[in-house]
Amino acid sequence: MKRYLYLAVIAMFCMGGVFEDADKLYEDGDYPKAIKMWQRSCDGGDTRSCYRLGNLYRFGRNVTQNYQKAADFYQKACESGDMTGCYELAGLYFEGYGVRQDYQKAASLHQKACDGGNMFSCNLLAISYESGIGVPRDKHKAMVLRQMICDNGDADMCNNLAYLYKNGDKVRQDLQKAEILYKKAAVLYQKKAQINQKKCDEGDLYECQRLADLYIDGRGVEKDFKKAADLYQKACDGGRAAACLILGDLYKAGNYQKAESLYQSGLNLLKNTCESGDADSCSYLGDLYKNGWHIKQDRSLAKEFYGKACDLAEQIGCDEYKQLNEAELIDDKHDIAPSAP
Repeated sequence: MKRYLYLAVIAMFCMGGVFEDADKLYEDGDYPKAIKMWQRSCDGGDTRSCYRLGNLYRFGRNVTQNYQKAADFYQKACESGDMTGCYELAGLYFEGYGVRQDYQKAASLHQKACDGGNMFSCNLLAISYESGIGVPRDKHKAMVLRQMICDNGDADMCNNLAYLYKNGDKVRQDLQKAEILYKKAAVLYQKKAQINQKKCDEGDLYECQRLADLYIDGRGVEKDFKKAADLYQKACDGGRAAACLILGDLYKAGNYQKAESLYQSGLNLLKNTCESGDADSCSYLGDLYKNGWHIKQDRSLAKEFYGKACDLAEQIGCDEYKQLNEAELIDDKHDIAPSAP
């Protein structure tokens, strides 16, 4: 028995090395070899490799998008104890991608992941209990889950809970508890701001953008639009399209020309990455044009970018393209002139 356990540990150690080697190959652009190595590692019981393959097939990253394969790999990861794999698999069951849509199965997987410490699943499970989708409606359980997420260090959840208790929304009003939760959220936001600042100083532009968000809202730091603008500018200059668009919104009221320039920079960044084959960027552009966010609404361009996302095998892009296409057909039908009497 001891010999078996020893060999199992050695095997897992070796699989871990395969995972790291595959990571390096993928970064270097040798996708086929990396995927084969991850497959071998996953078959050997390495949950990270199973989860990585699930992501590749779900989002079509250098493989043909295949939701069924994604579900299979997430299932392997989940069964081996990877709670993130359970969380992702729950999402596929909820949407019906690659598997038959099953709200109860989705909720069950979120419960498993939540029990294993995945707070994203805990949050979605709380929403399920509140809405009664996949589980019996139980507002008390929803609140218990939200409190657990707050206790786990989620500043936003503590802040949201404080608001609910303050206003008696979904729960009995309790001003004392609201004050305690607001104070707890404030401490957590301060810690969050310190972490964001450190990572931003180290060159992580996404963290610079997140820190800017905190300065805008005055959470964990004193509200400071100038500092926020400087941080958004830094992230924008480094190629983060979302930062350019947000900064454009800040300038819109006082400097329309500057705002337009920033919007254009953000759009150009997204268009470049879309043309390079990034489906998320294409879909994001579709969202912007569909809803008129930051730019003039243009359903025709929205449809074009959703179509590109769909061509890159992103299901959401396909769904949005289909909806816009159906809406056009309905509009055309209504525009047909009646026959002459």
